[in-house]
Amino acid sequence: MRKRALQLGGLVWLALLVPTSARNQDAPPPPSEAEPVPDLVAPAEEAAPAEEAPPVAETAPIEQLPSVGEEVFKEGVAKFNGKSYQAAATKFYDYIAGNEPAADFYEWAEYYLARTLKELGYVHAAAEYYYNVAKTRSRPELLPDTLRAIENIVRFSPHDEELLVYDLIAGSEFGELPEDVRAFVEYSQGLVDLRDGQYAWAANHFASICPNCSNRLGRIERSTENLCEGDARPIECYNKTLNQKLDVEKICESTDVGDVQQGQISGCYYFYRGRYAEGVDVLKRGRETAARRIFMEVAAAKLSDIDAEVANDARKALARLYFEEGARASQEDEVARANRQEMFETALKFYEKVTVPFLSHEEALIFLEKAWVRFYAGDYRGAMGILVSLDAPSYRDNFKPERFILQALIYKGLCHYAAAKGAAREYRRRYGDALDALRQKRDPLAHPVLRSAALQGPQAKRRLDFLRALQRERDMIERFGSETPIAVQLARVYDLKVKETVRELEVDLNEEGKRVADVLLDYEEQARLVDYEVALEVFKRLRAGEGKTALPPPEKSVPLGSRDVYYVFDGEYWNDELHDYRFRIESRCFGEELVQ
Repeated sequence: MRKRALQLGGLVWLALLVPTSARNQDAPPPPSEAEPVPDLVAPAEEAAPAEEAPPVAETAPIEQLPSVGEEVFKEGVAKFNGKSYQAAATKFYDYIAGNEPAADFYEWAEYYLARTLKELGYVHAAAEYYYNVAKTRSRPELLPDTLRAIENIVRFSPHDEELLVYDLIAGSEFGELPEDVRAFVEYSQGLVDLRDGQYAWAANHFASICPNCSNRLGRIERSTENLCEGDARPIECYNKTLNQKLDVEKICESTDVGDVQQGQISGCYYFYRGRYAEGVDVLKRGRETAARRIFMEVAAAKLSDIDAEVANDARKALARLYFEEGARASQEDEVARANRQEMFETALKFYEKVTVPFLSHEEALIFLEKAWVRFYAGDYRGAMGILVSLDAPSYRDNFKPERFILQALIYKGLCHYAAAKGAAREYRRRYGDALDALRQKRDPLAHPVLRSAALQGPQAKRRLDFLRALQRERDMIERFGSETPIAVQLARVYDLKVKETVRELEVDLNEEGKRVADVLLDYEEQARLVDYEVALEVFKRLRAGEGKTALPPPEKSVPLGSRDVYYVFDGEYWNDELHDYRFRIESRCFGEELVQ
């Protein structure tokens, strides 16, 4: 078991081995904020010994820790109910620090301290105390609400994944749980098994989230397993599959379980999140058709706004699958070529349904992917419009070197050879200093461009977000006063976790830095190749008199007063127009065809 960063008042943790039966099991349930302070049950009086044992003169008396009475816990509950969270946190910690884990209200004090710290914004410290309550399970009545609180942290806040998911959830058996809590636990355990390659165990966990849902979907899976084999038009085939899936779209609705915003867990969300994880695993094992059916099912799910992210991920996966299949289609076969265009159109439709944070790294990535789809579909103006939008200040820090390659390919496709060579060489101008550093065998992380790019990797970004959250919370400890016991304890907790997270972040960055370096060098080779191919086409001999003899008709004239660019607004914010922005450039591939 991993070392614990949390040291509760310097108490000896071996005392946790005291049997539960030795404690007072008649403690009151947790009071709601509207309820008065509970009457605490006094500990049972010890029976007087029948005969007093004689003292042993050779043995020194054992120093006893000063015990803090239950009235301190009672005061903390009163402060909590009155929403005086800072005073309540001090009382709860004083009770924990002044008693051993066998004390009557020790677990209740940890639970309330976790809730209080969460209200004050100390999310990681709250997670540490919730961990203690859930890991020891000395008070089973506290377990459901504790796991609900942990689920909320895992889902909506930067957190220590190793502590809460791998150590606590995946490394524990919780017995009987309410249906909504079981959904979170089964999904988390299944996801860990899936990452470890235990596919059968993972499938059992996912099926346990909603057995009725899994059984009904399994029957439909078997009935449609061979539906798409040999179909000449796969788009229609998948639409048929989707229509059959819609017959069971109401078997799991997020409103059936509870209100996530009120602290309840959406079992429906975790059911579909498990299905999505299975789809990703199936896709990794090369079963693209089966993966597509699973993603279709998840994308069609009827979910609340707060749960809709899993359907959003499924649409993103479908868009990528349709694009990749269209890119692989043969250019020589007429039927394949027709399906190819339809696949690109379908991919764009799914991309339009994907929602991402406004002006974010994720939005820039979606824009770039859509540009590639438009390029393969032959919509060069639409693709170039998206690439130009990526020059907006909000997106400039995103590491997307392939955009220069795509820009050069678009200019090359429109026979703007000078502009194509310029775009290919812009790559070298933008990243030349970083490439020189790599050739000098310097550490990639020593260069600011490469380090910034490494921090955009998924794992490194999650770790960095957690580190920043820790530092923000660490800075807030001063509100307790620098010398108070709770402030000293919280500072110890956060300092240890910050050091550990910095060390883990450097490990992530080293791995990500190597990947970024390989990507940068690979695209440099592609930029050189495009530059070389453009030079070859410029000097090819031309056949006179063949091909087009006139310029293609212009699209629409630009209104007077807008020589460079113009927008037609109908109430949207400027960023809404980026999806439809078109770059006004005419093709120069006319008059004569190039000799092949």
